[in-house]
Amino acid sequence: MSRSIAAYPFPDDDGRKLSSLVSRLPDQTRFDVTWRPTDVWLLTVTLRFPRARSFQIIVQDRLRRTVQVLLWGLPRLRVGWERIEAVEFGSGASRIAFEALL
Repeated sequence: MSRSIAAYPFPDDDGRKLSSLVSRLPDQTRFDVTWRPTDVWLLTVTLRFPRARSFQIIVQDRLRRTVQVLLWGLPRLRVGWERIEAVEFGSGASRIAFEALL
């Protein structure tokens, strides 16, 4: 059996969306999927003027508060945070089933 780990961005919702996805998997597949917490975030910054441009940055958890303070109040920026969650799969079939729900 070949195990693999993949990382996915999820909303900052205390793991509710990830838990919801895993609970929707068939029983046999659900037991083959393991959450592996990370300490990183995906920051998406959109510059709205003069024309909309977006970029994404990986930010370590220990730096998130500092980055939030630096970006706070900049009117031309739209900022979104997603937690990067790592998921370990016991088989290719479990990964395919999980990603089909995304």
